[in-house]
Amino acid sequence: MKEPKREPCIIPKEILENHSFFKSYKCVVSDRIFKYTPPTVTAVPVKKEENAEGPRVHRLKPPLYNMEFVIIGQLEKSKDDIKALIQKLGGKVSTKIHEKTAAIISNEKEVKKMGSKMLEASDMKIQVVPTDFLNIVANGDAISFIASKSICDWGSDVIYLFIEITII
Repeated sequence: MKEPKREPCIIPKEILENHSFFKSYKCVVSDRIFKYTPPTVTAVPVKKEENAEGPRVHRLKPPLYNMEFVIIGQLEKSKDDIKALIQKLGGKVSTKIHEKTAAIISNEKEVKKMGSKMLEASDMKIQVVPTDFLNIVANGDAISFIASKSICDWGSDVIYLFIEITII
């Protein structure tokens, strides 16, 4: 209870006589102090379905669910902002390129520069997409946008790559 019924504290005479601190002590009755905590809100849309067993709640997966990305180069947004946006959309960020990497987030300058990570991405045929891909994918299917927004001339078919990753 935030406001319980309270009464002033009564200090026994023995304590008042033996301890000088309590001679000047004045009891003040007040309400409890609670930190306000707003109710939590789910970031994932919820779809309710009713069936014979009763209502069930099915959460829709975020657009980058279970997809891993690598950020390469100097971009217009900071890497921390890009990482936070990827995680908000359900994806993961890695520093190393491997077979589970869905795409590289970079810019055309880094693709032309062809550093060691870009060479590794081209050898593994991983698509490279610009940062505005994250703004577009928030409203649609990530897998189809990776191929259509690619800024490199290599890359495998992302759909088959993603299906293989999820099956394994």
